[in-house]
Amino acid sequence: MGLGKSTQCISLIYMTLEDSKRDIPPSIQFLNNKHESFKLIICLPRLIKNWEDEFKLHTDISQLNVVTYHGKKRKEIGLEQWSEADIVISSYHFLAHELSQPNNSEIFWIYHSEWYQVVLDEA
Repeated sequence: MGLGKSTQCISLIYMTLEDSKRDIPPSIQFLNNKHESFKLIICLPRLIKNWEDEFKLHTDISQLNVVTYHGKKRKEIGLEQWSEADIVISSYHFLAHELSQPNNSEIFWIYHSEWYQVVLDEA
């Protein structure tokens, strides 16, 4: 703990932001022409707030649109928010639970997106 792994991941995400905006995968072009990249962070539920705080601390948050896909608030995420997201944060447990639900159309965006970067935080 405290070795700067999250900070390194955030630096990588931030530094590759422009690179990820150059090539829009065909599978997400239909969402919105404004949308240019997706980065996914999957972590333990107790670390979601930590990731949000780390982005605020180490980046110019006005240049990033961070969306948290977890809990009851996930139902408030619409097509417009997905299409403008730069970074999506969720948890292993939540995604596994959502995937296990038969005919769950709410998970379409998270499972049918091409991700430019995926960070798996196993802390």
